[in-house]
Amino acid sequence: IAFFSDTHGKHQSINIPQSDVLIFCGDCMSKGLQIEQAVDFLQWYNELKGYQYKIMIAGNRDKSFQTRFNTLQLGQYSSIIYLFHQSVKLSINGLDINIFGSPYTKVFHNSSFSLDQTQEAQEWSKIPSNVDIIITHGPPYKILDKNLFGQYNGSETLLKRVNEVNPKIHAFGHIHECYGTFKTDNTLFLNVAAVNIVSQLKNAPVVVKYDLENRKVVE
Repeated sequence: IAFFSDTHGKHQSINIPQSDVLIFCGDCMSKGLQIEQAVDFLQWYNELKGYQYKIMIAGNRDKSFQTRFNTLQLGQYSSIIYLFHQSVKLSINGLDINIFGSPYTKVFHNSSFSLDQTQEAQEWSKIPSNVDIIITHGPPYKILDKNLFGQYNGSETLLKRVNEVNPKIHAFGHIHECYGTFKTDNTLFLNVAAVNIVSQLKNAPVVVKYDLENRKVVE
């Protein structure tokens, strides 16, 4: 399974690895009102070949996904599974994997898909207990979420729900400074932001081998 995020208009320059499943964790746009940038990403992502499944969520910069696109419009990109705070069950070689995806972040300036504390409590509680993989745009609290100024930008409410669900993988982006991985006893956390703090394309997609039969990360 290959994960990447936060391309901010630079998707054409990324070397995308082959995998069974390709997952994008939001922020394909650099400025949310440039709908042409969103369309270009969707066309590019839709045309990528060699994957059994391609999944994506939106991010806080992807205003066009909040204001201009609807399910019908996104449906024309038939090879993409677009998740909006919902889960999907995939079948690979006769084995199932459950993935939940959400564009939400905690309140972040005046950006799209932001939740206040009350909304967070409502929405993150909806993550199903049977998911294998969670993909969100924003990170959980104190996990790969420290910004340039030393502030933790992740969601405590999201972290609480992740710890209740114990997915095998939780992938996200949003905080460009914290690309990398972090492993607990139960979950592999991935910050897969492709650009750095000054929006230079810097980081490669992260590929994870996942054992479907035994439901565990291999490497």
